[in-house]
Amino acid sequence: MSETVQPSLHQLVIEGSRLVAFSDTYHKLDTALRANDTDFDVLAEIINHDPLLAGRVMRLANSALFIGCPVDTITSAISRLGMRQLREITLIYCVIDATKKFNNGPLSLGDFWRHSLSVALISRNLAIHSRLASIERYYLTGLMSSIGRLVLFNLCPDHSAILLESLKHSGQPLHQLEHQQLGFNHCQLAEQLLRHWHLTEPQIKAIAYQYQTDDFDEVSVHLLHCAQWLSHLLNWGNCGENAAPTLNPVSWQKMNLSEASLEEILKRSYQQFEAISDLFLQGLND
Repeated sequence: MSETVQPSLHQLVIEGSRLVAFSDTYHKLDTALRANDTDFDVLAEIINHDPLLAGRVMRLANSALFIGCPVDTITSAISRLGMRQLREITLIYCVIDATKKFNNGPLSLGDFWRHSLSVALISRNLAIHSRLASIERYYLTGLMSSIGRLVLFNLCPDHSAILLESLKHSGQPLHQLEHQQLGFNHCQLAEQLLRHWHLTEPQIKAIAYQYQTDDFDEVSVHLLHCAQWLSHLLNWGNCGENAAPTLNPVSWQKMNLSEASLEEILKRSYQQFEAISDLFLQGLND
């Protein structure tokens, strides 16, 4: 994209959608998973045609995220993960693989995805603590929470360099500077991209409004806001910000966390991060 004119949100959504091209395996799986009568054997056959994906699915099903005896077939792995989780895992790998070719400029891809993975794991464990349904949905939301910034930095490196220079002197969060200089921020860009990728509306809303939680009752918005704050404080990776976002006390109160509960969530998140980070971050630069 030309850096001589101010980028528009519409242009970036179009270019970002082209930039992250999904594999044939993803499209076949997505079609099969949307059919109500698809069985595990059909899904296993599709996955087995992609050895890299098959290996990742097996490793994840046998990872620290899931409790149980080791599984040794793709069909058993799908059964453990579940169909929704399978689609989301495939989406995650497609997006991460696509970003490996990004000209990411000032952002380290390794640091970016380490940050995103930490937000995902903290989100998942906050959801478990809150006894929410579909906990893996919160995991995917966390993992995709900053994807708009990665696309923005790749498509507009000159504008992004100006933003980062402004960040050093302004004392304002980067997402506010984005809005001031571009007329939109990375959350609004992600909102449009994720709708194109068929995430659910609660997931999209949580990412779009993760810094503007006052007007929302949905727990998904407040949970992601708190997970982002915790990840920044722990300094697990970096998504471009130089400080943790301002924590909304209302969001924190909704998590209903005791000191012991918070300590256990962070301990579990770190253990999971250590156990699975190589699975997700293999082949990314530092």
